Amino acid sequence: MITVGAGEDAISQAIAEKPDVIVLDVLMAKMNGWETMAILKEREDTQNIPIVICSVYQPSHSHQRNADFVDWLSKPVEEISLLHSLSKVITEPYGKIRILIIEDDNYLADLLATLFERHDIETFIARTGREAIHISQKLNPDLLILDLILPESDGFTVVNWLKQHNQLCSIPVVVYSAKDLDPSERHRLKSGHTEFLTKGRVTTHEFEQRVMFSLKTMTHKN
Repeated sequence: MITVGAGEDAISQAIAEKPDVIVLDVLMAKMNGWETMAILKEREDTQNIPIVICSVYQPSHSHQRNADFVDWLSKPVEEISLLHSLSKVITEPYGKIRILIIEDDNYLADLLATLFERHDIETFIARTGREAIHISQKLNPDLLILDLILPESDGFTVVNWLKQHNQLCSIPVVVYSAKDLDPSERHRLKSGHTEFLTKGRVTTHEFEQRVMFSLKTMTHKN
């Protein structure tokens, strides 16, 4: 848990740490809670973080219909109420799942993107290892689909880079490559929950089913 006392600090910590939920007071010095929330919701890298308002005020009718926050707690807050609110936020759907497809074959990348978009999943494509690292840092995706043979840093380099970052080291990864991997190579690619699918040995339909099943078990956003 991270605690800050100012809106500016809340924004900087949200950008750096990507918390699962933000509990936000409305009354703060300099930048109030509404201003803080507006900035968080404008940024692509923080707009999907659930926000729970915690205030001395009771919510008005217009506040109750505000889509920018998912719950409102009035002070003084009882511990059981806070725990119930946080439990509800992290177990219910919030925002779209985001998948980063790291694949240099344009046709295959577009095909996979089309498959996932049918499930209302946001997809992003990186066609080089360097681009994958850059997008991962900016996006903080829910799942990576990773080819291993890539220009500008291969898949092993991408995973090694992910392991060095606290907010990215546990991202679930589906390694989807034509390369046959020995046990030591599989061990090197383990980053959080990792699955291995071999191109040419699973059909597109089987790939789709396996990944969707993995999403249900690896994320809480289904």
